[in-house]
Amino acid sequence: MLAYTDPKWNFLYTTWNIAFVYAENPGYAASSLCILLAAELYPYLKNRPELYVQARAYTLAVHILIRATYDIFTPIMDSSAFASEKVVYYWGLINFVLHVPYLFWYFTKRRKEFRAVDADND
Repeated sequence: MLAYTDPKWNFLYTTWNIAFVYAENPGYAASSLCILLAAELYPYLKNRPELYVQARAYTLAVHILIRATYDIFTPIMDSSAFASEKVVYYWGLINFVLHVPYLFWYFTKRRKEFRAVDADND
């Protein structure tokens, strides 16, 4: 399973995902961050950003399987002491500020690609 993503999208998805976990249940944020970083670093080390989605699917499956059978993460990596509504707010704001320019960049890039294909077909 390959999804052709770029490193910017991978990073932005990872920052959004850990912010979501932190806001939803801060106690799981530290263990989830470790799992997310494994998925983020694997394609980076291989220099193949398209492997991110595959790495993320495997790490998510393993994480859910371990947590469903016996939660080894919370006793070792409970991060609920770091919970803060201000962090959630500012993390969300920073994510928004990073995602909006990427959205415009992505659609501008795609429009140029479609125009190039149309020009070649004419």
